[in-house]
Amino acid sequence: MSTPIPVESPVYSIEMVARITRLAPDRIVFFQRSGLVRPVVTDPELRFDDAAVLRLRRLAFFVAEYQVNDAGLRHLVALLDEVERLRAEVRFLRG
Repeated sequence: MSTPIPVESPVYSIEMVARITRLAPDRIVFFQRSGLVRPVVTDPELRFDDAAVLRLRRLAFFVAEYQVNDAGLRHLVALLDEVERLRAEVRFLRG
C-alpha cells in the first residue's frame, strides 16, 4: 500500500540512498525489514525521505565506527528514539 507524499518532500530511491549512505541496497532492505528505518513509499518500490536517509547514515556510522551489531543497533535506535521523544516533550512543556 502506498502512502501519499507531499509535493515538497523529496524522496529517494534505494539506489540513491545506497550512494548517499554508502550502504549496500540489501543492507538497507535488511534495516527496513528489521524496523530500524521506515520508507515513505513501499509500492511499487521502496522510497525514503530525508529523515530515513539521516537514520541510515547514523546506523552506518555506528557500524563503521563502533562495530555495533544488529542487536546493538536495535537497542541504540530505541534509546535514540526515546531521547528524541523526551526532548519533544520538554519543548512542549516549556511552551
